[in-house]
Amino acid sequence: MLKPEPDFQFIKSLHLQMSKIIEPISYKRSEAILAYIEGNVDHANHLLEEVMGKCMKSVAQYGFYEAEVQLTQVVKKQLENIHAIRNVDERTL
Repeated sequence: MLKPEPDFQFIKSLHLQMSKIIEPISYKRSEAILAYIEGNVDHANHLLEEVMGKCMKSVAQYGFYEAEVQLTQVVKKQLENIHAIRNVDERTL
């Protein structure tokens, strides 16, 4: 994900190996990353907001949700940075 040109097929194969039932938070975050790579930034942001909402509801009961919140924030920030760079590149072409 951190490379300028992600290996979409590899990322998609990892996503398909995930269990939506066992790891719903990670699965939804993975869907957001795929949506972003496919160019659907609004949908990606919506999915990340869903993840944050689910985590925030449970963070007081289960401490591991704090890690999920932090990881989601890192992913969101990275996608925002890549989006900003792409927008600058598009304007300079």
